[in-house]
Amino acid sequence: MKIVISKRGAPSVLSFVESEKPEPKENELCIKVSTAGVAFADTLLREGAYPGFKAKGTTPGYDVVGVVESVGSSRSDFKVGDRVVALTEVGGYAEYCTVQEHKVARCPDGLDDIETVAMVLNYVTAYQMLTHLTRAKSGDTILIHGAAGGVGTALIQLCKTIGNIKLYGTASKNKHATLIAMGVTPIDYRNENFVDVIKQNHPQGIDIVFDAVGGKNWKQSYSTLRAGGILMAYGFSSITKNGRFHLPSALKGFSNAPFPGLLKVLNDTKGVMGYNIRAFTESRPEAFRHDMEILLEMLQAKKLKPVIGKVLPLSQAREAHELMAVSAVEGKIVLRVNEQI
Repeated sequence: MKIVISKRGAPSVLSFVESEKPEPKENELCIKVSTAGVAFADTLLREGAYPGFKAKGTTPGYDVVGVVESVGSSRSDFKVGDRVVALTEVGGYAEYCTVQEHKVARCPDGLDDIETVAMVLNYVTAYQMLTHLTRAKSGDTILIHGAAGGVGTALIQLCKTIGNIKLYGTASKNKHATLIAMGVTPIDYRNENFVDVIKQNHPQGIDIVFDAVGGKNWKQSYSTLRAGGILMAYGFSSITKNGRFHLPSALKGFSNAPFPGLLKVLNDTKGVMGYNIRAFTESRPEAFRHDMEILLEMLQAKKLKPVIGKVLPLSQAREAHELMAVSAVEGKIVLRVNEQI
């Protein structure tokens, strides 16, 4: 069984259908899936707004945990029966999926499948932005937009492992208690101007902003930085409205997105960086497994504790997308697939 997008549209276009076990190609693995993560990118794919993939006929699912069912190469680093995590990008909402080997890492024994799948997309994204790109360090002051979400909570926990980082996070009021418990100063993005809050507390500016909102939000985030600060842009959620792709919002967001020219950036002595996990993984194929192994070791040592918002069976993928659309849960939404694993 697997979930297939019947056509572009609302969560109702997700269909639960019979499927055959796929055969892995050279340098691929076939994985029997135990759990699959639900990601914002999955909802964009369903809407036909995710670059590089068509919606109709595609199975969503960006990250999975499971067991190697078969290998496509005699020189594979993996063998049948290995427990693994994988960055699938598409195809994860299924009993079986195939994925390229460089997007797979072994999963240590004893880890919970639900917590583990939450580590894959969200924590790798957070870890790579923190360590490879912004190089966050002790003493920094950081603002995280969407701080109660999957990547937001991952960023918070990873910053805590660095230590002595002052954290601010935007979120709706009902999620502030979670942020406070995690040691974050919350900002109600609906009723507060985050620029005013930051500038009031840090007149010289802050060190890093993680912004997956896009549009004019990027400009505002840039304005909160001190000299030497970095804006980390890694998403564009402003192209949606009420959880659906919204063309007017997208056009407005794109028109507001351009930054000042390089000369102004030079004079400001600030930095702007972008991150896309697909591009990063393809250009640095050795990075995913290396970074994933570090994160799984941290999970095993209980240095990290993924926030799980909701766990549903694969057959309820529509409900998972509905919850994602209205930001109804904190942390990660997870689908159970093969219960017997």
